[in-house]
Amino acid sequence: SICIMARSIMRDRHELLCDIECVYNKYDSQGLGYLNRRQHKLAYLALFGKPPSKCELETIFGKEGFGTISKDNFTALILKKASLWDKEDNVREVFAAFDCEGKGFVTLENVIWAFNQVAPSINQVIIKEVFNEFDAWQDGRIRYSDFERMMNSSLK
Repeated sequence: SICIMARSIMRDRHELLCDIECVYNKYDSQGLGYLNRRQHKLAYLALFGKPPSKCELETIFGKEGFGTISKDNFTALILKKASLWDKEDNVREVFAAFDCEGKGFVTLENVIWAFNQVAPSINQVIIKEVFNEFDAWQDGRIRYSDFERMMNSSLK
């Protein structure tokens, strides 16, 4: 099975659509043009590496679990989910990499260390200025919410 999210940063929309179609066709093996609840769960799992939530399934198939989802609706759903999942999870992964000790916050020392590992040419003065700008409590710690705001502002 293909895990789309593993390559999400380095892919374009065409590649994503190809993966979605490939997985969809695998689970619509009879070529009916739709997936039932079970097939949808398996296709979603193949694409994201985790099953859809109960709420997501109920939204599509109702509480009884009957019904189907067309290829067009499945593709639109996956594209939307992938765009949201990419941004949120990538920010969380980066935060976890900076929060080496798992304390729930990042210190200036964590940030400097991380930048020295991946981009040692970045001037530490610049790193300190950016850190201080997003240190909301001015206590030498950037919490996840501050880090997320910092990352989102840099992605715009």
